[in-house]
Amino acid sequence: MTLKNQLEQQLQISILNEDLFAQVFTHKSLSKGDESVLNNERLEFLGDAVIGVITAQLLYRLFPNEDEGSLSRKRASLVNETALSQVACFFNLTQHLKAHHSQSLEDLKNNPRIASSLFEALVGALFTESGFEFTQRWVEDALTKSGILNFESHDYMSDFKTRFQELIQSKHKVTPIYETIHINGPDHAREFTVTVSVNGQVKAQGSGASKKIAAQNAAQKALEQEEKND
Repeated sequence: MTLKNQLEQQLQISILNEDLFAQVFTHKSLSKGDESVLNNERLEFLGDAVIGVITAQLLYRLFPNEDEGSLSRKRASLVNETALSQVACFFNLTQHLKAHHSQSLEDLKNNPRIASSLFEALVGALFTESGFEFTQRWVEDALTKSGILNFESHDYMSDFKTRFQELIQSKHKVTPIYETIHINGPDHAREFTVTVSVNGQVKAQGSGASKKIAAQNAAQKALEQEEKND
């Protein structure tokens, strides 16, 4: 089955320009030294902007009584790397990724940044080929199906990872990196230790019964430190 047919079935779209959608899944490593190979970075740039407009309009419509700050926090929880990589995983986009043989394809496929970039590039391609109205409908449907629009179960004030990421992205234009450095205890009583880093500098570490809890604890400590320094 061709890429065109696979994507049309997976994404419920019709593709006219197959080369454009092949570009979506072309990692930049394939274009190094060969300018004739178009990678997905320009489409990623375009898709990022389109997603920003779509999510802003969507939240403006869904929450007519909320102020700018609340809407901004909700948008930050939708357009960050973690959320968009979740959407990409829902559609299994990384299975189509193409990279240079010197790159570890499996490592790239498991990288949330790569997954979120694929989704952004896909949206850029959809916008280029089908225009804003179709892309808006498709993106809103994708966000709903993947589950990231479930704000009722999302307590922003206790989601320290989202709050810390929003703060760091606004200040430094980078995304915090979480790394599991220790796993202790028996299988039924594991304790995980996770660090959070910004630009290669460890900001804090946290522990918990799962990686998610440990990461939240690390983010809480890092957030408190950043707010104390402001």
